[in-house]
Amino acid sequence: NVLGKFLIARMLYADGLNAIIVMGGIFAVGVFNLEIKELLKLSILMNTTAFIGAFIGGVINDKYGSKIVIVFSLTGLIFSSIIILFTFSPSMFFFLAAINGFFIGPIQSASRVIITSILNKNNQGKGFGLFATSGKLTSFLGPLLVSTVTFLTNSQRIGFSSAIILLLAGLIILLNIKKIN
Repeated sequence: NVLGKFLIARMLYADGLNAIIVMGGIFAVGVFNLEIKELLKLSILMNTTAFIGAFIGGVINDKYGSKIVIVFSLTGLIFSSIIILFTFSPSMFFFLAAINGFFIGPIQSASRVIITSILNKNNQGKGFGLFATSGKLTSFLGPLLVSTVTFLTNSQRIGFSSAIILLLAGLIILLNIKKIN
């Protein structure tokens, strides 16, 4: 079932996104000793680049399709997040976080376009209900996984890597769905 596979893929990568968004500030403080003022700047920067990414992603989505946008964005987000794990410079962290923001925006918007294309017109309400539920049902999983792994390893970098694993798992499932565009 295409809808079921997509909802599972989306649930996994949404949990990874949620972990990055929710735990990113804690990571920034714990690893880079950022202060509240710097966190506010980081939040503004990431929201700005997410907006730009969503706009550009929308243009690409219209030309090449939503699946391409999500696959490209997840791949970019995974790679930039991996580089963050090995970064020790706060300015490099800011740069990579801006890149993360750029990739987060298109993932969220293109996912909505895919669900619309999978559903027939008579099931849009039920389908979007499932879509919303799949995003909320396990929304605690990413932050819980990151915090648990951080606690067990006593390393925020290793803990943060679990968010990347969720993104990767969602990407792998998405790549194996042939009937979406």
